[in-house]
Amino acid sequence: MLGWIALGGVLGGGSCWAALWWHRSRRRAAPEGPITPQNVERWLASVAGVTGYGVTISTPERHIVWANASFTQLTGYELSEAVGRRASQLLYFERTDPQTVQRIRACFDSGRGVRFEILVRGKNGREWWLDTDAQPLRGARGELCGWLCIQADVTREVIKREALERSEQRVSFLAYHDALTGLENRLGLKARLDAMLLAAQRSGTYVAVLLIDLDRFKYVNDTLGHDTGDELLIEVGRRLRALAREHDTVARLGGDEFVVVAGELGDPARVESIVQRLLAQLRGNFVLSSRTVYTSSSIGISVAPRDGSDASALLKHADVAMYAAKQSGGDSYRCFDDSLRPGTDRLSLEVELREARERNELELYYQPRVDTLTGRPTALEALLRWHHPTRGLLLPGVFISIAEETGLIESIGQWVLEQACRDARRWLDAGGEPLRFCVNLSPVQFAREELPVRVAVALATERLPPHLLELEITETVAMRSPELVARHLAELRALGVSLALDDFGTGHSSLARIKLLNVDCVKIDRSLVKDCAGNAHDAALCRAAIALGRALGLEVVAEGVETQEQRQFLAQERCTTLQGYLLARPMPATEAFALVRELLDVPRLAVAT
Repeated sequence: MLGWIALGGVLGGGSCWAALWWHRSRRRAAPEGPITPQNVERWLASVAGVTGYGVTISTPERHIVWANASFTQLTGYELSEAVGRRASQLLYFERTDPQTVQRIRACFDSGRGVRFEILVRGKNGREWWLDTDAQPLRGARGELCGWLCIQADVTREVIKREALERSEQRVSFLAYHDALTGLENRLGLKARLDAMLLAAQRSGTYVAVLLIDLDRFKYVNDTLGHDTGDELLIEVGRRLRALAREHDTVARLGGDEFVVVAGELGDPARVESIVQRLLAQLRGNFVLSSRTVYTSSSIGISVAPRDGSDASALLKHADVAMYAAKQSGGDSYRCFDDSLRPGTDRLSLEVELREARERNELELYYQPRVDTLTGRPTALEALLRWHHPTRGLLLPGVFISIAEETGLIESIGQWVLEQACRDARRWLDAGGEPLRFCVNLSPVQFAREELPVRVAVALATERLPPHLLELEITETVAMRSPELVARHLAELRALGVSLALDDFGTGHSSLARIKLLNVDCVKIDRSLVKDCAGNAHDAALCRAAIALGRALGLEVVAEGVETQEQRQFLAQERCTTLQGYLLARPMPATEAFALVRELLDVPRLAVAT
């Protein structure tokens, strides 16, 4: 009876368990009549018997003296089997960590209540998560008279909670790690590098940043596919992690660029031995699932505090040094020094060009082409410009060769194509007359098998009529691989775009070659136009180029027209179209559109023939 009085005291004391019991109880045999102070104990016993929670009452030594039906259902033990034994003797929890077991025992030994959640195994061998709330039952003088334990099967809740925790951990992991290799990503690298720099500053040691770029990785991706490329990146990450020391950091910045941060260096000269091991590990064959791949790497090195005191400066300087190593032929390394500081040579321009697209520093200017006789615009040629933050407006001659050497020309060329199509659509939507928008294709673009598809997608995206796009290649490119060029030009012609041969007259022009290429237009190089009105030799060459183009019924465009004398000569030789500073300089799209609108209203020009 004392136990039930204590139980009533616990429940009457405001425990939430009383409400839960009552809410979850099912209707069974119960005392007759309403609940009154005289029969409340019998009602409490009835509630304990029907609740969905397991309930036990134990001696001070925790030997069970009573258990409800829910307890026997949870554990698989009958009441007769449970009485006289501890719950710990009925339920096995060997997988519980020792610290938790020690905490539970300490609470029981001191007579304090305890709430715990452990994985147990019942009589039938099934494992499940048990939530237990054990509270002491005390007599009138406060002495420990027994224990009231309420148990619940919380396996579902635990599974849900663990799934949520795993999901949260995954999100947190991906925020700071690369999904492909599992290495730190750029954000994780910065956090780790900042901490390592702070520790090095306190200890007076050095930190080396090694930026690694795989040689010929683009070739692997293009020829063997991205799945093979991903396999290679994973294997590279594994090798770098295996070489790293305990206090080093390995990260993947993206693409084929990795970073190893070597900390706690007492002597910066030690970095050389680390780099040599890295080069050796990344040199030679990588046996992948599909085939064996051979590669090497280029490594740029910066050391703190000598080359910078913050993560951004060290990564930037390591990047510059890496490009210097790659220029030497790859499979080598280069330490950052004063000769590589931004502004000293073209290496800094390479790094900045990679970021120009992201910073929206590239822009298309347009230069009109006009009909020789009428002066009316017939086309707009897209010309790339770079708004450099410190060097001002840069022309293609300054950076295109860098883009070609570094492989950036492909992505830049694709952007130029797409932007020209967007501008053409903007011109048409504003009510402009149909004009051709002319785009120069790089040799790298033209060597790609997917070029016709990319052009078709750009046209479809902007709903641009194909005949309003003109693609230009140089005669030098056409000479280099005439069969490939002819095939690509045939596929592009099938799309309906116009085709032009640029720099005409600077190579080995012939009727047969032009016929093979089947272009719509030839553009006479400015080197022939420059002295066509004052030099008999140049005049003869220019005259021959015009005649050759006209003989095939092509549009002939003269580039670099800067004087009235040049214009007069070209008109007399019946050159179809003119382009040059005499007519209009290259200008931003908005200004070019305004100029074209003015020129379209100009009446027919009287030109002597």
